[in-house]
Amino acid sequence: MQRYGKLLIALAVITREYTMERLKLTRRQRLMAIVLISLGTSQVMAATVTLVLLLRTGVNTLSLTAVLITVLLTLASKLLFRKA
Repeated sequence: MQRYGKLLIALAVITREYTMERLKLTRRQRLMAIVLISLGTSQVMAATVTLVLLLRTGVNTLSLTAVLITVLLTLASKLLFRKA
């Protein structure tokens, strides 16, 4: 696949531009597409929450926990979707 092929397939499936049958994806490819979109969405949400917490409350236990969760989501994304 191309560099962004997985992302394009995932977006096509999520936006229902194409049906799963029309794309002829395997079960594993469908699962990876769903995980890719979910993980990316989670990263963006966690980063937003972290930024808001840091700006409103400063550096405290809650904001540092949010930073840690964001870092873990990013690390998981990098490990799962790195190029082989």
